[in-house]
Amino acid sequence: MACPFGAVDVVGEAVAPQKIALLKCDMCQHDPQGPACVSVCPTDALSIMTPERLEQLSIQKRHAV
Repeated sequence: MACPFGAVDVVGEAVAPQKIALLKCDMCQHDPQGPACVSVCPTDALSIMTPERLEQLSIQKRHAV
């Protein structure tokens, strides 16, 4: 899936036919609201989680089984 906000871009010239440099997603660090893709996702499939929250969810799922 390509970023519709231009977060992943080809940078500079190709050094060889199969090698180019890419600037990867920076999670919209310039935006205090966070990543644009998360805020506009029509199905709420994307979210930003802290490692602590991810661990909490993992523990909850293990106890639910």
